[in-house]
Amino acid sequence: MQRGVGNHKAVDYDRYSLIIGGNRVYLWSGEFHPWRLPSPSLWRDVLMKMRRGGLNGVSVYVNWGLHSPKQGVHDFNGVRDWDLFMQFATEVGIFVLFRPGPYINAETAGGGLPTWLGPNIESQARTAAHDFRDAWEIYFGLLNRIVAKHQVRMLPDGRIDGCIIMYQIDNEFSTSLE
Repeated sequence: MQRGVGNHKAVDYDRYSLIIGGNRVYLWSGEFHPWRLPSPSLWRDVLMKMRRGGLNGVSVYVNWGLHSPKQGVHDFNGVRDWDLFMQFATEVGIFVLFRPGPYINAETAGGGLPTWLGPNIESQARTAAHDFRDAWEIYFGLLNRIVAKHQVRMLPDGRIDGCIIMYQIDNEFSTSLE
């Protein structure tokens, strides 16, 4: 790995490009919603096709409502298994732009917010209200344990490990403002 750029942070940027592991990276990214493909065994194949098609990044939304069908229930298995998805992304060599919401839009019902949320908070969703924050903080706390294992980081020998290079909270936030 050549080291001519930046201060060797795992992920950095300047006015020209992203810098990952000390190397300039021009991100060519596609969108994939793995939870819409009901067979996790096919995720690796989709990521390989993206990579072979010239992409080096994939943007993924995380559907909170899918992970939390009932208040207090959180499921990260099967089509909800982000740990497996990140393992595949790392194997294939594709960077991940992780977009966990809480609101994702993604042409989903309620923007991916769980259906139990509305009747269980007194305030409006997508605000700084404490009851909305309390609800999504539990979800984010569980999800972030998975994310932390897969963030791009520098290894002592100078190589990079992991696949997540960006983390975007909420989506289309301005559409919720009056």
